[in-house]
Amino acid sequence: MAELAMLIEAFGTERDHALASRFEFRHTPKHTSSPSAAEIWVDADATRWYAYGLQECNMAPSRTRKVSLCGKELHGLQHICAFFDSRKEMYDVLNPYFQEGIDIGDEVVTILESSVHDDHVNRMQKGGVPVQDAIQRGQLKVVPSEQTYLQDNVFVADRMLSTLEGVLQGAAEGEFKSVRTCGDMEWALKSLPGTEDLMVYEAKVNTLAPKHDCTLLCCYDVNRFSGRVIADVLATHSHVIIGGHVHENPYYLDPVTFLKKLALRRAPAPLANAG
Repeated sequence: MAELAMLIEAFGTERDHALASRFEFRHTPKHTSSPSAAEIWVDADATRWYAYGLQECNMAPSRTRKVSLCGKELHGLQHICAFFDSRKEMYDVLNPYFQEGIDIGDEVVTILESSVHDDHVNRMQKGGVPVQDAIQRGQLKVVPSEQTYLQDNVFVADRMLSTLEGVLQGAAEGEFKSVRTCGDMEWALKSLPGTEDLMVYEAKVNTLAPKHDCTLLCCYDVNRFSGRVIADVLATHSHVIIGGHVHENPYYLDPVTFLKKLALRRAPAPLANAG
């Protein structure tokens, strides 16, 4: 709750610099010596990915349909992080987002652990989302994280990026054209192999999203993820939902800048909140 209160205060009052200090939003490298060969390779890979994204963005489609969250219409890059501290708060935001997508003809893709699928469906239904009809039409998909993010019990950032691109491209060539997604990021706390690359994936999504007619929403329980991860989540998303409000994110960094800084760290940040 303390982490959530600090975020709400920061985004509700002039975006206090104290928040940046608390969560290290400045991304100051942990060392000042010359980078290792491995770090240089990661840096080059980051640059390659971002340059590819910039080239493709010249042909990027604009969002053709209205997208609103928390009562506010969104514009520009729509890779959004949402911080919640309860399931009720989460679905108070998500259900109108899902309902709007179904009403306007988006494909709606939700990804979360299979253990909470029944609760997910029940909460959508109670919120007025026509779940069964949308599933039967192929417009709504409820997908297990075990078959996407954690296929074969390992997270491979580039594999997941290819999976996401396949979903977006398939929608563009199919009936619904536009896609809105929601990924519950609790799967990352299982500490399975590759989960330390979560922020690499989040950054690379920003080279993919501008090429497609899509809105991508990532949900994080602010009480379960570490402060360092919360900072990185903010750095890799164009918009943030906190306290039931959506904001353009002043802490967002372009992918190449973020991945360069990430490459210079001595060790990956722990994902889980130790407290």
